[in-house]
Amino acid sequence: MAKINQAIRILTLSISLLVIPAFAQQEKPPESFDDAMIAFMKADYKSAADQFRQAIAERPSMVKAHYYLGLSLYNQQNFGAALSAYQELVRLDPDNILAHYQLAKIHLTSEDFRQAVEEYQWLASISKRRSETAVASGDLLPDKPGGAINDWQKQQAGELAQYLLDMFPRSIGDQYELPASQTVYSVPSSALSCLKGASQQSAAADSNQKRLSPAPGDLSLTPQTARIIARDRQSVSTEPASPVRRDHNSATVPMTASLRPTILYREKAKYTEVARINKSQGTVVLSVVFSVEGKVTDILVVRCLPDGLMQSAITAAQKVRFNPAIKDGTPVSVRGQLEFSFNLY
Repeated sequence: MAKINQAIRILTLSISLLVIPAFAQQEKPPESFDDAMIAFMKADYKSAADQFRQAIAERPSMVKAHYYLGLSLYNQQNFGAALSAYQELVRLDPDNILAHYQLAKIHLTSEDFRQAVEEYQWLASISKRRSETAVASGDLLPDKPGGAINDWQKQQAGELAQYLLDMFPRSIGDQYELPASQTVYSVPSSALSCLKGASQQSAAADSNQKRLSPAPGDLSLTPQTARIIARDRQSVSTEPASPVRRDHNSATVPMTASLRPTILYREKAKYTEVARINKSQGTVVLSVVFSVEGKVTDILVVRCLPDGLMQSAITAAQKVRFNPAIKDGTPVSVRGQLEFSFNLY
């Protein structure tokens, strides 16, 4: 019996020696980091930046503190300081996909297209890299630097590269021989303003939400709006577009209160992984043609959001199905607006 008890004690000691290092690796974030995230979520980016700096002083290798410091500065439009923060993160964690993506956004915002192209190309190359680990999901923002890039992260890198590609002015894309964008829509000349942080557009989105008059359960487009409430509190609304753009189809007419299609099917726009991490919120507004074929065509971006939310809204818009508007007994194509609101909470 004594030998059995001794064997149990030895086994218990051996297990404890293995478990203690595992717990040691999962260090509790410093209190300053928790305070910083609270300030960040309240859009108090100045206080958040101060607290993230404190967290970095307490734990220099904390990837998330470096990342959100850069994002806090970025959302204040302090692009020079944000650039330095992300460059420091890349020195700490060279294969940090999100840090390279944020650097590209800053370079695009500053119209430093050569550097933006380099970051885009880095992300595109990562998406083609042979990974050591094949997994279906993962973490784009780990607690600690290092680690092999897996298949899921490769896919995310490719999606981030595509988000950036859609933001390059066409003349720059031609100059650097970038691939043609896979999206089918037109962005406004001020498309780069999308990259200056979704937080800057949140107030406008909130005012839109107050202005809209929802019609729950009504699948037709009411004179004011048709709206669905779904997970993540996303909404889709439609309103007459103004001004009306001359379309390729000369028969296209402006949508009015009495001339509008009847919606048969629609679905919510999905949040992207990077938008969730960046806490991006706001409203994407699209001017579209509801064609006589029952499809959404000729998409123009009126108001955009970064981090793939614009692309997500466009994808959802293209899936809308409807019976076309009827004028004098004949189906006609009409131009109107679709709004997709993204709210995390």
